[in-house]
Amino acid sequence: MILPLERYAEFSGRSRRTEFFMFGLFQLLVAIAIGGVILAIGGEGYGFPNYDPTIIWQLSGHLAVAHAINWIVSVSLIVPNIAVTVRRLHDVDRSGWWASLLALPIFLIAAGATGIRPSIAVLWVVSMVSYLALLIFMASEGTDGPNRFGANPRHIDA
Repeated sequence: MILPLERYAEFSGRSRRTEFFMFGLFQLLVAIAIGGVILAIGGEGYGFPNYDPTIIWQLSGHLAVAHAINWIVSVSLIVPNIAVTVRRLHDVDRSGWWASLLALPIFLIAAGATGIRPSIAVLWVVSMVSYLALLIFMASEGTDGPNRFGANPRHIDA
């Protein structure tokens, strides 16, 4: 679960499906724990449908600390998340640049500032196709034996 934290910014080599999905489970459990703390100390009014992102600046005390911890944890997990995704792509003999599909919807939104306004439907379709393609890659079995990115991690772990 925490192997990607030990390999924090290692973008070379390969990672097994187990490493990738267990790290995802680890992140989910951390998010549930922090969310539970936020709800327990009175943060239940900050969810949808009345979500106001500016409310975070109006928080005080324990709730502000809990939200700050949530933000710090989320930001600190970005690099190992990208790294394990790149290594997982390497295991299925794909370039790590395929991980940039995750940022495609963000680039489309940013393009809206230049005058090109993608519709919500276009953003949704692009997001779903991108995420589905990456999910298929992540769930695929790695190449048997060594590939251009290194030795098979299954045989190394054994």
